[in-house]
Amino acid sequence: MKRTYQPSQRKRRNKHGFR
Repeated sequence: MKRTYQPSQRKRRNKHGFR
């Protein structure tokens, strides 16, 4: 999976909705 989000924001839910 392409990680377009920053490691700092991986804690909060991104547009994908996981983590």
